[in-house]
Amino acid sequence: HPYEGIRSTAMGGTLITTGVLDENFFGNPARAVDNQQEFHWTLLDPMVEANTNLKDTIKNVTDGTIRLDNVSAAITTFTGHNYHARFQETGPFTFYLPWREDSTWALAWSFNITSIQLDLAAHGLSLEPQAVLDVGPAFTFAKTFFSDHSLAVGFTGHFGLRGATTPEIGIVNILTKANSLEAKDFGKLGMRGDFDLGATYILPFELHGFQIMPGFAVNNVMAKPYSEITSEFTIPDTAPRTLGLGASLFTHELSFMDRTEFAFELTDLGANRTGSIFRNIHFGGETRYGILVLRGGNNQGYWTWGAAIDGSFLALEFSSYGRELSLNPGLEEDRIYQARATLRI
Repeated sequence: HPYEGIRSTAMGGTLITTGVLDENFFGNPARAVDNQQEFHWTLLDPMVEANTNLKDTIKNVTDGTIRLDNVSAAITTFTGHNYHARFQETGPFTFYLPWREDSTWALAWSFNITSIQLDLAAHGLSLEPQAVLDVGPAFTFAKTFFSDHSLAVGFTGHFGLRGATTPEIGIVNILTKANSLEAKDFGKLGMRGDFDLGATYILPFELHGFQIMPGFAVNNVMAKPYSEITSEFTIPDTAPRTLGLGASLFTHELSFMDRTEFAFELTDLGANRTGSIFRNIHFGGETRYGILVLRGGNNQGYWTWGAAIDGSFLALEFSSYGRELSLNPGLEEDRIYQARATLRI
């Protein structure tokens, strides 16, 4: 994924019927109507994530358990493990114009969404052939229909540059030739534009005090190949067209909590054609009291959890989730930890 929302990962990977703010740029654009009811400007929202292997290895390097000056020992230690890290940022020019009953529409746009991720040696000594850099703008428009505003539809257009790795860059090269590696050695560079479509509908009845909202989104509708920027690089792999669908239940009247919601979704349908459908299953929820937020769920068969202090101008968030590295759930978990600080006005 070019973007991972920290709220979504804590809620089991759900976002088609629960996403808000930045999550909707690569989720369901119709959800923009549920953004905050005031103009919102994100100045900074750096997010960092690392998996357990990377976290433990950094600890072992800093305390001297692993010595990088012993190349053969370091290679033996690293071999057979997956090391993952990501940095994301949508600021400083990300704006949200909220939905209001007298206007029926909502807008959101970001001039520069940046995501840098790196995976080393998921299988053997190779660097996984997935993006290490995604950067570009996104624009979302959503509108409600009917007198009760129960139907919402949305559109997101995004344009981006992607730099991607090749399988030939291995741990041995990185450890022994780090000073001589150049950008061209990583192999893939291109740019493309595409768009997402989505809709949600709030059903005209409730279930034990919970409103019910099914929804769906089609991402990368054109599935357009990347365009070549320079002949020195090959173009990255084409992002597939995917379908996400599901339903959420939400209420503002559960005990003393301000808002509580749960969701069950199937996402990335079309991207895992040879694997198990259970890898596409996500469910989770969130409950909040004032500025305190608790989240939890299940992503691809692995439990997730998170917490946040969500203030008007500053938000601090943490998430832990598991993802499946194989085509079928339950075979190879990669446990990832995320943290984000958001400054907004």
